[in-house]
Amino acid sequence: MNKTFWQVDTSSAKFETDDLAALVSLADPKLGMTALRVGGAPVEHLSLFQVTNIESQQPTECVPRGNDLIVSYPPTNDWPVTTEVYWRVATRRPAPSIDFIISVETEQLDTAPEIFLQNHLGGHADAQQLADGLTLVSLLNAPTDLAMMTLPAEYLHQTEINASAVDGPITVESRLQFGPLEKGVIRRARMRAAFLPSEDAKTAAAECFAEFAASALPLTV
Repeated sequence: MNKTFWQVDTSSAKFETDDLAALVSLADPKLGMTALRVGGAPVEHLSLFQVTNIESQQPTECVPRGNDLIVSYPPTNDWPVTTEVYWRVATRRPAPSIDFIISVETEQLDTAPEIFLQNHLGGHADAQQLADGLTLVSLLNAPTDLAMMTLPAEYLHQTEINASAVDGPITVESRLQFGPLEKGVIRRARMRAAFLPSEDAKTAAAECFAEFAASALPLTV
């Protein structure tokens, strides 16, 4: 039996190690990943990978495996797409990260599904888009900076960085377009949130992004 760091119940899944801890709501993808701790220190007011346009519902399948968690959601009348969310947590030092892989498939002849994602980053000192698919955020009252990454870039239709005030809460919103999507075809996008040492964070973000782009998908995706 494979060891897993995920603790799963009917409504949520919790990942916990000394390097990284987080909570995922299984029945409500709009909540994303919350209650994050990096190196034992809480990162306040941080919510990652909130899928805002998928209805709240119990998943048809939830499989924890090592550092990975695979969650499947059935199609509905308003969302005629089977959706799979694959969470992968990497606790490597000094830059632990969370991979978020979302796959879509339909039994309809022709659809054009879109996924809307939000990341609420609480207080911030600075946020900037370093490249297509790469945004770096300096977090206040946190031990690290945060790099947000998306692949492949052609699915990333739009990224907006919204801040309510100087050093106030910030939201990074992404719109993924997968259409036109034919029956039986699976399309997927990958995103990564990497917690990087604040010193020389731009260089570290670029290196992490290059490694992410070169990495293979999990075999079970």
